[in-house]
Amino acid sequence: MKMNSKSASTLAWAAAAATFLGFMIMSPAGRFISFLVAVVLALVPTLFGSRMLRVVGGVILAISLALAYQGYSAFDKEMADYRNRVKARSAKVPAQSPADQQEKK
Repeated sequence: MKMNSKSASTLAWAAAAATFLGFMIMSPAGRFISFLVAVVLALVPTLFGSRMLRVVGGVILAISLALAYQGYSAFDKEMADYRNRVKARSAKVPAQSPADQQEKK
C-alpha cells in the first residue's frame, strides 16, 4: 500500500525536524519525547512511502530510535528525581492555621 508522496515527504521532513529539535532541547525528558515523536513520524513513510522515501524514513527511524535508546537512562533518572521531589513535598506537614493553633491552647 502506497501513500501520497507529498504526505510521505512531509512526514519524513517532520521526523527529521523533530530529530534535529531533540538535539537542541536541554531537558533529558524533552529530548527523549522529541526523539519518540520523530520515531512515530518516520514510521509512516518507512512503511507506506515510495521506495526513496522508505529509505529516507528508515534512516531517520534508525537514528531516532538509537538516540531515544541512548537518552532513556537520563530520562529515567530525571523522572525518578522528579518523583522524589514530589514525594518529599507531599510528605511535609502542612502549616496550621491560627484558628487551629488557638484550639490547642
